[in-house]
Amino acid sequence: MSLNKEDHVVGGLKISVYKPSITTPSVAVLFLLHGRHGSAAQVDGTARVLAEKTSSSTHDRRTILIVTLVGRVY
Repeated sequence: MSLNKEDHVVGGLKISVYKPSITTPSVAVLFLLHGRHGSAAQVDGTARVLAEKTSSSTHDRRTILIVTLVGRVY
């Protein structure tokens, strides 16, 4: 199953949403934040691995959306 990454700005904060190409009607959301002096790039790899591992289970399960955000206003 392929993985999609969507970038958005919400309330002035840049967020990235990692999700499988096929989703279920029921979803759960996991937020990943980097440390105070970190960057979104530091959690990108972790977000991708988690999204890929959770998207491989498809039968009667919630889709897990992984959301990373930068705590600086754009």
